Amino acid sequence: MSNISSTFMNGPKFGDPFILPSTASFPRDIKSTLDLCLYLWRINRIYGAVTNRIVSYFITELEFTGDNKGNADEKASLNKMLVDKLQLFSKLQQAGVEWAIYGNAFMRCVEPFDRWLVDSRGGKFRTVSLSAFPEDLVTYNWENMTYNVPDLTMYDKLSKDERGDLTKLPKVDLEFKDKPSAAPDRFSIVFLDPRYVDLDQPHHSDDIEYVYRVPPSMESRIKANSLHEINNTPRGLLKAVKDNKDFRFHKGEVYHLKGPTPAGVSESGWGVPEILLHYDALYQLQVYRKADYAIAQDFLTPLRIFSPNIGNSGTADSNLLMLMSGWKSNMAAMIAKRRKDPTAMFAVPFPVNYQEAGAQGKSMVLKDVVEVYTDALFDGLGFPRELYRGSLNMEQIPTSIRMFERQYEWLFCALSGAASHVADVVQKASDGVDLEVALKRPSMAYNAEFMQLKMNLAANREIPRSEVYGDMGIKNPAASMAAAVEEDNEAQRLIAPISANFEKEMTQGSMADVAIAQAEQGMEGGGDPAAGGGGGGGGQPGGEQDFSVDTNADPTMIQQRADVIGAEWVQMHEQQPNSHVPAMRKAEATNPTLYAAAKQVMEKIRSQGASAGRAQAGQMLGGQQ
Repeated sequence: MSNISSTFMNGPKFGDPFILPSTASFPRDIKSTLDLCLYLWRINRIYGAVTNRIVSYFITELEFTGDNKGNADEKASLNKMLVDKLQLFSKLQQAGVEWAIYGNAFMRCVEPFDRWLVDSRGGKFRTVSLSAFPEDLVTYNWENMTYNVPDLTMYDKLSKDERGDLTKLPKVDLEFKDKPSAAPDRFSIVFLDPRYVDLDQPHHSDDIEYVYRVPPSMESRIKANSLHEINNTPRGLLKAVKDNKDFRFHKGEVYHLKGPTPAGVSESGWGVPEILLHYDALYQLQVYRKADYAIAQDFLTPLRIFSPNIGNSGTADSNLLMLMSGWKSNMAAMIAKRRKDPTAMFAVPFPVNYQEAGAQGKSMVLKDVVEVYTDALFDGLGFPRELYRGSLNMEQIPTSIRMFERQYEWLFCALSGAASHVADVVQKASDGVDLEVALKRPSMAYNAEFMQLKMNLAANREIPRSEVYGDMGIKNPAASMAAAVEEDNEAQRLIAPISANFEKEMTQGSMADVAIAQAEQGMEGGGDPAAGGGGGGGGQPGGEQDFSVDTNADPTMIQQRADVIGAEWVQMHEQQPNSHVPAMRKAEATNPTLYAAAKQVMEKIRSQGASAGRAQAGQMLGGQQ
């Protein structure tokens, strides 16, 4: 990576005026260059936010590809393992952050292992799990790569009172070995610090070997007997610490995420840090921010000056000298008291002048210039400013988003490859089904431009519905259609009785309206309203009454007709008891509204007759007395 930093530095052969001052402050070694990248990312949060959203755009759902797609349970189990247990999406986001800062992300999926102590004394081979010993009785010797633990072979020689107390056993140094573990919850995804990674790449091959220099913090923890660090560090790295050597990973152990790199800029397999490509723009923005800070500090708050106004005071020189001797201290005390109590009042021996200087900062702020360079940074990154600010209109999607997706096609492939790498390691370690996993391609621009066309083709049965429904999360269109039909049928079963009751109510109301209209026509013709305009003998006992519904009748007309029918029922009962009952039943079945009103009239007539009879009987009894 040494040629990367030299590419961005001002060399002696470039003596033209286009060389910017930023190149003069560029570091000259790899570690300092990466430290600078981290510093630039920290102080330029707009760059950090933009790159974070670029990465987030391409982190989509997982999909299973290839010929061997497995069954639903296998896919659900692997998906749960990757998303819930390993937090794959968060790790992909972190890989994107590593790329935004260093231009490279070195990700490793560490397989779980169990550490076993090996006792080969006396020609016998015995193993015991390290977890069988309490940590306070275990120490690690990094120089010999051995654990000092209680000697369990001496356990039988303890007395009955001493058994159970491992502190009574003598200590022994034992070597160890690591065995793969099938515990799915112990997988971990770690990132190697690029500042401690060296790449070995031949010029005519993409086969890169990754050499890891053990970080000083990790080495010091191992040598300080930090068991939590030691017990979770693979044996190979512990041996590198013992031998004071670098560690070379096996092929496929490290996934390297990087962007495309021009030939001549980096020839050792490193990706160029994206932040270095925008170093001049970020440098310029920091210059303007520094200028804004200086303006805010020196020119936003005015310089306020108090001076004595003694030009026309007429005060003698001797008195003036005496008064001026305490002027400064008195004014300082007045200002201090005024800040504590704004309502305070003061007295001075002569008038005071007040002047302000500066305060032109508002007219000197470089806001517009900063916005111009910020927009230039967005353009340099190829990220739509409207998408960052959330103001992107649908009309802009097919062009700007599609260009953005094509510019970062490599990033999507790299993130999808990282997801596939983790899935492969997990499946091989757990002897699972070989399922091919990838990220779904972002579909914003795709949907905006082609979704309507595909829906039209699916509606015309020119393509299967699965080609369209899959983008909307519908995996089985046929089952979804069947469920929709069943839903419609269930709705009809619930709606049918409600509709029937409503129709019955409407029918009964219309019949009542017809009866009222017929009664009204009979009254206009001089006939009996109960006859219903041609009905037979409605007003005569024994004649057939008309209870049909009149649609044009109002409540008054219904009541008039009920008065006639109710009176007829009373007369029919007087001539022959209960002879009116069949007519009442017919009226109830035909026109419930008219029946209720006529029955009320009949009961009213009967009540009035009973009252009149009681009154007449009372008068007769009174005359006899």
